[in-house]
Amino acid sequence: MLLVFPDSNRDRKDSRSLSSVDVSLINANNPALKGKKTRRHVHYCRSEGAHLARVETEEEMNFIKKEIDVLPGQYWLDGVDDVHEADWRWASTFSKISSSFWYPGEPNQASHSEDCMETASRYHGLWNDEECSDRQYSICEKETLSL
Repeated sequence: MLLVFPDSNRDRKDSRSLSSVDVSLINANNPALKGKKTRRHVHYCRSEGAHLARVETEEEMNFIKKEIDVLPGQYWLDGVDDVHEADWRWASTFSKISSSFWYPGEPNQASHSEDCMETASRYHGLWNDEECSDRQYSICEKETLSL
């Protein structure tokens, strides 16, 4: 199921299935949550019973790509390499990132402090490394039970 909060001007939630993948994605695309990748993003996800999104399968990556293609902005994901350079891990679990959906030429550490993972429609849903201080939206992921 996907819960999308497209922007603060709409009071609707779109629920969609992600075929057999049992996750919910909450797209926190509202001005109050746009900002540096900070505790505010983590707290927002947690308040929804979720965490910043971990894109672990091609199916999840394609699903996110489809959603962000119609939404403006850049979106934080859960990946970081802030402990050891080039050792990308999911911040919520500290597990090593085993899948690789990097945009061509990424991660490139262009500014020598690009320690956070983002995605955007211009990256076609693929990943880019970015400075954690950049102001962006977030995508939260919520585990769901199959009935």
